[in-house]
Amino acid sequence: MSTKVQENCSWKAENLSRWQLLRRKKKTLAALKPIHCASSSNTSSSQEKAVQDRLWTTLIGTTPKPAIAEYISTSRVCMNEILPTIDNYVKSDANNIRSVRVLYEGGLISKRKYTSIRNSSDKKLLHERKLTSELKQM
Repeated sequence: MSTKVQENCSWKAENLSRWQLLRRKKKTLAALKPIHCASSSNTSSSQEKAVQDRLWTTLIGTTPKPAIAEYISTSRVCMNEILPTIDNYVKSDANNIRSVRVLYEGGLISKRKYTSIRNSSDKKLLHERKLTSELKQM
């Protein structure tokens, strides 16, 4: 029997019991470990991470965007736990300060350069240290 997710609930499969679904998940992960893990000397958690990374890149690379959007929108975990966390960061003062600082650092810059600087964790850490030292001086 092929697996098909429920229309209103992307974390549950149609026509499969909970036991069957768990068994298929375990078999899928077990089958992928020898393919995507460099060696058996890796720790169990690093092997799981390698399999998860490959599952994610395969999903993103082969699934149409509308289908991914549907999976996310019908997933209780994504909608209630993951997306609110991302939304909270996007609306945070730390993100706004970081974005404005990067945009005006050294004058207005191109979108590519802006994205490159924004994603640089070194710049973010340096800025946070500067802010902390400035606050201490006040």
